[in-house]
Amino acid sequence: MPVTASSPSLQSVYRACIKEAAADGRDLMQRAIRRVQASLADRTARAPDAPVRQAVHEAITLLGKHEPALCVAYPQMLLTDFAQAISGHAARQGAGALSFAELELVDDAQVQESVEVLRTQQSVASAVEAELVQLSALVCAAQGLRTVQSDRNPLRPDTYVRSLRSVLQQSPVSPAIRLRWLQFLGEALGPELAATYGRLCAFLRAQGVSEAGFQIVAAPASGPRGGDGGAAMPAEISTLLTVRALQRLLAGEGDGRPTAAAPMPSAAPAPADHPVGFAETVPAAVEVLQEMRQVESVMQRLRRRESLEAAAGGGSASLRESLRREVHRPGQALALEVVSLMVENLAGDDRLLPSVRTELRALEPALLRLALKDPRFFSDRRHPARRFLEEMTTRSLAWQAEDEPGYDGFIGPLREAVEALVQTHVEGAEPYEFAVQTLDDAWTRGQSRERRHREKAVRALLKAEQRNLLASRLGREIEGRADLAQAPAEVSAFLLGPWVQVMAQAQLADAEGQHDPGGYRAAVPELLWSVLPHSSMAAATRLGRTLPGLLDTLQRGLRSIGYAQVQIRRFLDALAALHQRALKGLPAEPVPAEGDLRMRGREELERLLGPVPLESESWLAPSEQQQTGFMESVPGTEPPLFAATEAARAPSRPAPLPAADPDLPLSLQPGSWVELLLDGSWSRWQLSWISPHRTLLMFTAASGKSHSMTPKLASAMAQSGSLRLVSGQAVVDGALDAIAGAALLNSAEFKL
Repeated sequence: MPVTASSPSLQSVYRACIKEAAADGRDLMQRAIRRVQASLADRTARAPDAPVRQAVHEAITLLGKHEPALCVAYPQMLLTDFAQAISGHAARQGAGALSFAELELVDDAQVQESVEVLRTQQSVASAVEAELVQLSALVCAAQGLRTVQSDRNPLRPDTYVRSLRSVLQQSPVSPAIRLRWLQFLGEALGPELAATYGRLCAFLRAQGVSEAGFQIVAAPASGPRGGDGGAAMPAEISTLLTVRALQRLLAGEGDGRPTAAAPMPSAAPAPADHPVGFAETVPAAVEVLQEMRQVESVMQRLRRRESLEAAAGGGSASLRESLRREVHRPGQALALEVVSLMVENLAGDDRLLPSVRTELRALEPALLRLALKDPRFFSDRRHPARRFLEEMTTRSLAWQAEDEPGYDGFIGPLREAVEALVQTHVEGAEPYEFAVQTLDDAWTRGQSRERRHREKAVRALLKAEQRNLLASRLGREIEGRADLAQAPAEVSAFLLGPWVQVMAQAQLADAEGQHDPGGYRAAVPELLWSVLPHSSMAAATRLGRTLPGLLDTLQRGLRSIGYAQVQIRRFLDALAALHQRALKGLPAEPVPAEGDLRMRGREELERLLGPVPLESESWLAPSEQQQTGFMESVPGTEPPLFAATEAARAPSRPAPLPAADPDLPLSLQPGSWVELLLDGSWSRWQLSWISPHRTLLMFTAASGKSHSMTPKLASAMAQSGSLRLVSGQAVVDGALDAIAGAALLNSAEFKL
């Protein structure tokens, strides 16, 4: 019988497939090594000289020597990377990707390795294209998906390449040998992985799995989203953009090379004519000539854009013309190229509202002028112009539509600042520094009250986390008591919930270092004894003597963590009933299982005191919950505890974002933007704070309102689809990373 989405064996089939793929890693590595060894004669014959032939022979000989270790390590690494891909913790970028910010830190060997990994990914993806389509359809079906979602297939080629790179990096050989292995095994991996995919498809079909369907969707007008929702790179990019060229740009090195108009030797070889082999780097002369040829292509694009803007009535054509006359060297052309591509990426990012994209395009001439005069713009993330771009793009993510409250107060000052920057004749960073300060004053004017509220909320959450950590330790001590198991369920839940919070609060507030401040620790055995069955007169006399003091201690303790008197009275009334039962010699009502005992105790205690989680790590006092907008549960599953702290209603977002990842909250960093489904409508929130021990998160809206929650609740919301990512990194960083990716692609075009 075919396995369907409702079949209980579906997930077991999926897990078995993953294990089968990992186990096959040993044979896959062995087959790839055999294929490399079989190519030895051909590789040495194609080597340009004796040293290269010797190097090739040495690399393949060492590969055979290390074959047993590689065959053992590869399936283990595959299993790890499969698990990361399933959990969502795998890197969003490819295995060989470089970020723009780290280009200055990588050396030639790391760049060469990243280039080779990228080539391997391209080669393997091309070799398994047909088989991958079938496998993705079957793997998605095994996960219960009705349509194919390629990113839900953990067995993608990039996962295999990432594992290959990781295993080779652990091998005790020189970097040069590792690089050759990566090239050789990368070429051999494609056809062997295609065979593996074929076997996995047969395995899934044998288990009754049928392919999921393909859903045809229209491509977005602004280009497809990247892994973080960013805009795609434009199609036209000059080969002037290479990793090495970007590194020189970031280093601010002077460029004394000849101009594009200078005569070039006719016998100079083009990169495509460079001998195919394994040179460690592209000869400098070849790269210089290549860059010189590309200067004019960059200028041609600037001229085209200039003519288009002039035809559209734009006022920046004259500025572009003056900039074009100033460009004489490849380094200058590259600076303009990077700025132009960055603006194209930002203006094509469909997370930004149309009016923000318009201002980005209007600002481009000023940024081009800055790039020629101040190369720090590229290397210094705190450069005022970079900060200006980050402020305008990141802050704009707070709104889903231009007619939402508060947006006019954002876009009006921004337009004035952009116009001033374009028209100013002052060179350098000073105008941008002034613009950042002016905008910050304009945007935050009137929000001092909300800022003070957020600061108070953060202080409350810090205090709650510190108390929760201590309460958790105290709770473990109480759980070790033998008399706890004999107590009624609600008393046990009380001691492990609110009372450990009382004890922790007293210890944190104690400035004298007392052993038992408030006497709250001593109340634990007294309370447990008081609810045990008693039949003697002596026990009744003792209870009558100690009970008033115990009840006073309980009241003081509960008041210290913010419980209202009406809640305290309900609990004490219930406790009085337990004391009456104990004086009659009646034991606590039996409960069949420990799990049922805790749940029953929690339910009874919540009826008396309000929500009481089983885990002390996530408990906030009622007053703290209201002060911080704390969310107890996924909205919609039960009535909200504090309606006043709910987000304002906002129009539902018409276009859905990428599928939610339940493990997403684990990877979020402060500054990330998400959308939350609250009270039936979507609204934008920024992760503004994470507690030091990552037990509490606080999200803030453009209005200044805040919501706090635990990572566990955030994961539950992501799982239910009521929390989804808008932007996990700064928008400008994403645009520059795309440029670094394009540079890596261009670098991979050289025949090394």
